Amino acid sequence: MPLHRPVHFESMTVSATTGATAAGPASRGSGPGTAADGNPSANGASTTASLSSLSASNGPVQTTPAGVLKYGQTLRLLANSHYHPTSSEVEIGIGVYKKKGKHGILNAVPPLGDQQEHLFQEDEYRVLDPSGQHTEGSAVQFGHTLVLVNQDNLVWNNKTGGITGYVGPRARQTNGEMYVSFHPNPKLPQPKSLFIRYGDEIVIDVEDANRHVRTYNKRLTNFKKPTSSILGGYICCDGKGHDLLCAIMPPRLQIHKVFVRGKTLTSYQFGQPIDITSESATVEVQFTHDKKVLLSADKLNDMAASGRTKHFVPLADGGPGGVHLTLHVTTASSTRSPDATSAPASTSMLQQLTAKLRGAPILALLKRSGLVHQWIAVGLAACIWVPAMLLLLAGDPPSATTQLQPKQQPFVQNGGRTLTFLQYVYHADAPFPDGHDHHEPEVPPVPDRYIRATKGDAAAALVRWKETLLWRKEEHVDSILTEPMPHFRTIKANYPHYYHKRGLKNEPVYYEKPGKINLKKMRTEGITLDHLLRNSKMVTEFLWSVLEKDDNQKCISVIDVDGIGFSDFGGEVVDYVRRCSGYT
Repeated sequence: MPLHRPVHFESMTVSATTGATAAGPASRGSGPGTAADGNPSANGASTTASLSSLSASNGPVQTTPAGVLKYGQTLRLLANSHYHPTSSEVEIGIGVYKKKGKHGILNAVPPLGDQQEHLFQEDEYRVLDPSGQHTEGSAVQFGHTLVLVNQDNLVWNNKTGGITGYVGPRARQTNGEMYVSFHPNPKLPQPKSLFIRYGDEIVIDVEDANRHVRTYNKRLTNFKKPTSSILGGYICCDGKGHDLLCAIMPPRLQIHKVFVRGKTLTSYQFGQPIDITSESATVEVQFTHDKKVLLSADKLNDMAASGRTKHFVPLADGGPGGVHLTLHVTTASSTRSPDATSAPASTSMLQQLTAKLRGAPILALLKRSGLVHQWIAVGLAACIWVPAMLLLLAGDPPSATTQLQPKQQPFVQNGGRTLTFLQYVYHADAPFPDGHDHHEPEVPPVPDRYIRATKGDAAAALVRWKETLLWRKEEHVDSILTEPMPHFRTIKANYPHYYHKRGLKNEPVYYEKPGKINLKKMRTEGITLDHLLRNSKMVTEFLWSVLEKDDNQKCISVIDVDGIGFSDFGGEVVDYVRRCSGYT
């Protein structure tokens, strides 16, 4: 998932999201432990001093903008390794290489490589003030002294037992515990505020390590020896290597529970639709890290009335970020009650007659029965249809029941509602997953057969319909009838399949004989199983686009399995039938 705004590491643009994936930096440092001007000790101080003077010039009071990092909050640090950079989005932050060597566990920059990847654990850090001067909830500023506590209640420590300059997770209140400070990336334009925001790119300086030796109180770097087995390298604090440039990202929020209409959903995942048809429904989503989203009935009604499908809802505690969701309001036709089309007891004669005659092929039924002569069938049909047409032309005033029916079903006219949580993002203007910022392509109305297939569940029908549209797009089915088919005649000659006549209810009938496929002949012509499957899709599309354009009609398929042998062709024929049945 992309970030709401681009994050630049030197000349490279990084986009990222939280909740699923996130992007990080791609950069080479200015040099081992040096500032942009080559001064190894002036960078942090000069940056902080310039920001302080800027704050002073703007006045003594500075409000806290949205998205600002606060004490007590949790963050991840995304970094693109200097030794194994990637041009794609970085999704995993720095963490721990859990190999228990003689120097203990060390911190590393991903990726580690296929052989060691299972030993890597991404860290999430809680931001605290080691002096206790800043209370939880107050804003973190550039230059503040911080201690970062990971999910295992361990902190960075540079006393790693014999190996010098490396950083590893250790218990708090021990020698080597590192206090650090964040500073803006010196290769980017300097920020206009002292406040640190999620998405900012930073460098990290060591302020103190609770030991007499201050040799290792330098800027954090990314370093590895040529003989190292891990790809991304380690995190060091003695100046060797390249500046560790990081992007500050929120933690990975996962949905813990969803409360809706008095029910608790404990296994909900992003992307699953929730039916909230009741106008009084309220929804509460509980995330990990003690975060939650509240949607009252009034809020949901306002969202439905807005006419928009996509929405951003902030977290209940004020941040950071919020949730992207979609709210689909289905039309009345797709949520009509089962008896909305049935004739009431008090309906007029015209309504009853039309209900009986609707779709009844009288001539076909009489003639096909074989009980009457053709001309007698025509006469009987005339006796039925002529009075019916006279009655239809004469008209019939609507009954009182018909006039009152729309008022009796106000909610049916409004339709149902389906809520889907898409992703967690840390800014309101973050793009939606499809990249169409608060807009999405128009989805054609859900066919009635999808509603029937899901037993009236409009939300489930919509999901299946969208999956179908996505499949058609991926398989280029919409253009398959104009696609060149160089093997069409060869396949036709060596594989009996055809449409022939119709069933009792006018269904087209399709016959195929997979047991008679001459695979040997087709193989010599260069035809593969994929060619046969593509031909099958084309034939199916031809049926519903040319022969039978009624989406609600059925098709009768007759598969003659005579001649199918599992040993003759290694099961290819059986595999073909199985794969075709997935979309026909």
